[in-house]
Amino acid sequence: MGALERTEDGRRLHLPGRALVGRTSACAVRIDRRYISREHAVLGWTMGYWEVRDLGSRNGTFVDGQRLPSGASVRLAAGSTLAFGNEEERWRLVDDDAPQAMAFAVGGDASAEAMDGLLVLPEADRPEVTIFEELGAWTAEVGDRRVELSDGDVIEAGGERWRLHLPSRLDATIDLAQPKISNVGLRFGVSQDEEYVETQLLMEEGDPIPVPTRSFTYLLLVLARLREQDALEGDLGPAEHGWIHTDELVRMLKTDVATLNVHICRARRLVSSLGIGNAVDLIERRQGTGQLRLGVARLLIESL
Repeated sequence: MGALERTEDGRRLHLPGRALVGRTSACAVRIDRRYISREHAVLGWTMGYWEVRDLGSRNGTFVDGQRLPSGASVRLAAGSTLAFGNEEERWRLVDDDAPQAMAFAVGGDASAEAMDGLLVLPEADRPEVTIFEELGAWTAEVGDRRVELSDGDVIEAGGERWRLHLPSRLDATIDLAQPKISNVGLRFGVSQDEEYVETQLLMEEGDPIPVPTRSFTYLLLVLARLREQDALEGDLGPAEHGWIHTDELVRMLKTDVATLNVHICRARRLVSSLGIGNAVDLIERRQGTGQLRLGVARLLIESL
């Protein structure tokens, strides 16, 4: 994702899709100097590149040593040097990749950024809200509810209010070839004492993808067994296979809800990092019921 680095001390700031530069608390790039205008300039991602536009600042915006005309904009590339008001305080665009979803605490210094396509608030070890994108639309999962979002929305998590910066993907090409979680299978190899479980993603084409063993692996196995058991019994249709109440699952795993949510978050992120789209649906939640299930229907559980 796009990032600015201050040359004098290496301070680095990741950039939302539209980053206001200035002295006010609303600025994503806040520079508390008297020579900086309250809203001095704006950095933005448009049509596949970054650009900076001066907002009529008194002391000017400089790109590679050249002052921009008031209100003018210029295209940037990795390595471009910027200065706002004072040419001696320089910033360098060290990353010109597309922006990722971000959130900033309202009235505070805390921030969070998406990893592997998921923005988790207030942090990955306390996942109260998971924000993700599907086909250009942004959605928040809050408990077992899903809420549609827009850039600039404010959402509560961890006792704080967070302003969201959600980049538009309207100018991006959707990768239809990317495998989706609904089209893959899961294979579990389980040792006799169940101390060891190996997991693979079964692709429609090509070789299986190994899933590294993590703390959440046994959770996936338990959910897979519940779904497979319902399928074998044949009393329920596929849409009803594998659902379990969260409190019952917590008792089965001898854990707590907070730890369960951390495991779900980490599992989704890992699967997303392996190149699987819609990874948030690895674990499905049924709205208003407190129920969840494994979102993969094609399962193979074998003894090692």
